[in-house]
Amino acid sequence: MMRRLSRSLLADWSRQFAAAMAAILAVLAVAQTPRLGANLFAANLGWRQALSLAANALPPLLAVALPLAQLAAWLLVFARLRRDGEWPALAAAGISPCRLLMPIGLTALLVATAVLGLAHILAPQSLDRAIRTAESGFAETLNATLAAGQTVDLDGKFFLSAQGVGGDGALSQPFFAIEKTDERHVFWAKQAQLTTAGPSPRLQLESGTWEWTQGAQTRRASFDHLTLNAGLWIQSEQAGFASWQTSDSLSLARQTRTCPSTDDDCRRMRSELARRWASGTAVVGFSLFAFAFGCRNSFASRQAAWAVAAGATFAYYLLERAALVLSDKALFPPTPALLLPALAIAALAFFRWRRGRT
Repeated sequence: MMRRLSRSLLADWSRQFAAAMAAILAVLAVAQTPRLGANLFAANLGWRQALSLAANALPPLLAVALPLAQLAAWLLVFARLRRDGEWPALAAAGISPCRLLMPIGLTALLVATAVLGLAHILAPQSLDRAIRTAESGFAETLNATLAAGQTVDLDGKFFLSAQGVGGDGALSQPFFAIEKTDERHVFWAKQAQLTTAGPSPRLQLESGTWEWTQGAQTRRASFDHLTLNAGLWIQSEQAGFASWQTSDSLSLARQTRTCPSTDDDCRRMRSELARRWASGTAVVGFSLFAFAFGCRNSFASRQAAWAVAAGATFAYYLLERAALVLSDKALFPPTPALLLPALAIAALAFFRWRRGRT
């Protein structure tokens, strides 16, 4: 009988899981549309590049959606059991709720494996491909704008123009300006070389003048060679991704072993690596939460199940955000900090289970 019950629950879970995934992905896609649209507009991508960028945005969304769908699916399964009167029938047959842990544990193992694969390998790779696609389109737009004799203007912060443009990024008589809140840097040169590829685009200036203005003070200096981080790449100005976010976890682990713990980027890399591992524990925490609240609460409507799932999700990501802040500021080690949200959800599940028994 338990085998038939497990098969029935797993079949019901698969249907609820597919529906929950579709709903969650739709919400996440709508939330990401403004940023994706800004990247498409800024990079001036063609329709094939736009489709590639949208496809590469899917694995990171899946890594977020899978744990939430696991939680929502099992809460919906328990709600259906109560709504259809099957829960009292199971109790009358002497089937303990603890026996339902086997199918929940099986699905948690499958989903956690998928989430870890996405978080450690597929999501960083897709981010890297998306950035390269955006970079290619942005470089074409940048070169076409300069070749047309127009000034490149990014968000009113960076301005670049040149009298002549070569096919390899060579600029003659370039003008480059950086506008900040309280200061302004202007560079004139006889020639320059613009490199738009890679995570750190460079503008190499030859034989020019640098003028720096802060408040009422203005300083001017001459230079023979000057290399600037141009800050013109769409990754830094639009997408907001650091280069290590596109690295697989093995590469991150190697980098964090050698970098100093006092370095800000090193701390962020360790936080990112811990966050990826914590995504798997989130599936376990959410599964235990669904089991405890599904067994001990009497809700039978889909709306109530979704409300409980939304509340648990909000609490988890609020704790995760706080853990990231503590980790980035070196107030707490990254691994314990990022495991804390899943442990808190699991502790809440245990408390609800014990309270229901008493």
